[in-house]
Amino acid sequence: MPLDTGRTLLDNRGGPAPTSSSAMPSKMSGTEYHVDASYTTNGQLGSWTGAVVGRRTTAAGAVLAVALAAATGCDATNDGTATPASTTAKTTATEALWDPCTQIGEDTLAQVGVDSSTKDTTISGVENVEGWKLCSWHNKPSRWDYTVGVWSTVHALDEIKKDPNNTGFTDISAAGRSGVQFGKAHDAAYDSVCYLGFPFSGGTIEISVYNSPASDTAQDPCDTAKAAAETLVPLFPK
Repeated sequence: MPLDTGRTLLDNRGGPAPTSSSAMPSKMSGTEYHVDASYTTNGQLGSWTGAVVGRRTTAAGAVLAVALAAATGCDATNDGTATPASTTAKTTATEALWDPCTQIGEDTLAQVGVDSSTKDTTISGVENVEGWKLCSWHNKPSRWDYTVGVWSTVHALDEIKKDPNNTGFTDISAAGRSGVQFGKAHDAAYDSVCYLGFPFSGGTIEISVYNSPASDTAQDPCDTAKAAAETLVPLFPK
């Protein structure tokens, strides 16, 4: 596999996000949405950054296939080819990650304003993406306005900052803990996405909010994310 120093994205509007001047794709047939996934630029394929957008989908297509192939572990060589990489250390670190699916209870989710019955643990229907543990929830089972995702990752905040897909970093504080707020390059014209990142000893924990493009009542995603953080951050490991 060639080294991808840019990104492979599955946009919340239902298809591969544009990497040039092409138009933003529209919602696909059906009612489900993709998630945002990308590679970091630290010389190794398979790092995913971002936040959950929605539910499982049957239209992940070739873009997701490329991303998943990278996530299985390849290191780039100087001539542009790739060689197999050992994933033992990363697998061990992934297993040890704080798990939002088991550590965030239903009462907490109710305070955040999401429906626990809508829980999803996948990236576009794919379970167990190495380097990440994640959970996402819609605010209601159908005709949802937004999705809140909590991502626990082995990747340090510095790695996330270096990813060109992540933009507009600003320092924040939530529940007495320092973190950062940032967005996504592909969402610059829409302002429908917001991420908060909080470093911890094992990597970074992200809170994400994706507004549904079908909603007429969704609020500013960063306001929603910061309100959720006041409830969620006290649960995060140091």
